[in-house]
Amino acid sequence: MTCCTNRSCGTFCLLSCVLTIAIAGCGPSAPSRQEISGSITWDGEPLSSTSIVFRSQGSGGQGVATEVTDGQFQVSSEQGPTPGLYDVVLLPVQPELEDYEALRKQGKMPLTGPKIPHRYQHRGELTAEVKADQPNRFVFEISSKR
Repeated sequence: MTCCTNRSCGTFCLLSCVLTIAIAGCGPSAPSRQEISGSITWDGEPLSSTSIVFRSQGSGGQGVATEVTDGQFQVSSEQGPTPGLYDVVLLPVQPELEDYEALRKQGKMPLTGPKIPHRYQHRGELTAEVKADQPNRFVFEISSKR
């Protein structure tokens, strides 16, 4: 014996399926990613050969990392962080092994990224708040002095 042998039972099954799909589609949507950009100076000079990392201070935040070139960085809204509070971490970019070896064979010491103080390579020294649907431009002026 089956449940859906009469018309009212079939209607009930159809309504149940439609409501289940509708309710599943009404859940919270994922937070939208935001475009971010900014500048970083080191003792007044544009910083290069560095990666900037936005690490979420809370759960659920979507952090990002990008390279700093001539003191500037930018991440599109497709790849950017979600709104929230972030620790900003700076990490020196090391040359690729092939570039390093080529320079070494020429008798040149390969250039490396700046010596970023330990305090900027960990959470807490620099922070940023990414906001929804408004410009998120950050200016970081860091110093080799404490």
